[in-house]
Amino acid sequence: MNTTTRCLTCQGEGRLLCAECDGTGEPNIEEQQFLDWVEEGAKCPYCEGHGFTICDICEGATVA
Repeated sequence: MNTTTRCLTCQGEGRLLCAECDGTGEPNIEEQQFLDWVEEGAKCPYCEGHGFTICDICEGATVA
């Protein structure tokens, strides 16, 4: 029997909402480390402005 199980961490999507920018892709200017380099057009350094990161459990494969 060939059975696959969806990743429980990302619910089978292969990606997770960025916790640092809450999915906006913009830097969180409330954090001190962002205040030094924030300028117009700056992106969140954790997700590179995408608003999500690749799931570290399934590595984007959607199954674990």
